[in-house]
Amino acid sequence: MYDYHLHTRYSMDSDAAVESMIQAAIDKGIKEIAVTDHIDYEFPNPGGNLWVVDMDDYLETLAQMQQKYRGQIVIRRGIELGIQESCLDRCLRFYEQYKRELDFIIASRHAIGGVDPYEVNLFQSNRRHQCYEEYFEAVASMVQLFPYASVYGHLDYLVRYDPGEEKYSYEEFAPLLDQILTQIIANGAGIELNTSGYRVGLGRPLPPWNIVQRYRELGGTILTTGSDAHSPEDVGLSMETCYQTLRSMGFTSISTFHERKAMAVPL
Repeated sequence: MYDYHLHTRYSMDSDAAVESMIQAAIDKGIKEIAVTDHIDYEFPNPGGNLWVVDMDDYLETLAQMQQKYRGQIVIRRGIELGIQESCLDRCLRFYEQYKRELDFIIASRHAIGGVDPYEVNLFQSNRRHQCYEEYFEAVASMVQLFPYASVYGHLDYLVRYDPGEEKYSYEEFAPLLDQILTQIIANGAGIELNTSGYRVGLGRPLPPWNIVQRYRELGGTILTTGSDAHSPEDVGLSMETCYQTLRSMGFTSISTFHERKAMAVPL
């Protein structure tokens, strides 16, 4: 198994020690992980620099862990970079400064219109379609303006906060979703199969299987799997289920990264 989305105490929303996440991965038989703590400039709730990693300390800790656990597990140096138009210049400067230090960069869209959907109920009864449309338009903007990601994370992140029984469908937003996937492929990047959907009761990953299949139909080949774990018990969540489904869909490999170069790993 390969878990390429893990958060530790370096993220505002986790208090897990880096070593505890590594030990959990080893205990669960995971071969390779990427630690991908949050950098989300100007994030609305809370704002300021609370979502910014001390990169010197972070990279030094990861280097120590790589040395300590050499031969037991492969540890990649990653980051999850939240993209917003208002702070795009900061994101681009971060990329230029640290691109040689990192193996893997997830670009994600968390805030929409300056609002954190985790904190604010966007899904008023008459705005459901508009909420998804605004979010996917924001993702389309992200993949256009920031083409340097290794993968783009949880493409339908907003669905976590939709309280309705019926979620959106691919058909409802097909032109916009195809635009996103086509641009990702043109960027030479990939998508993430984020298994947190199983943790929050969706019964499927983010994005859903039909969008993953559409990505493949459009020519996409780069695909990572990540639990989005913020605590040790969630490391590797539902990975085996996802690998079985990927095989049944005709996928023959997933991707790992070293020095931001994708490598295919047979399923």
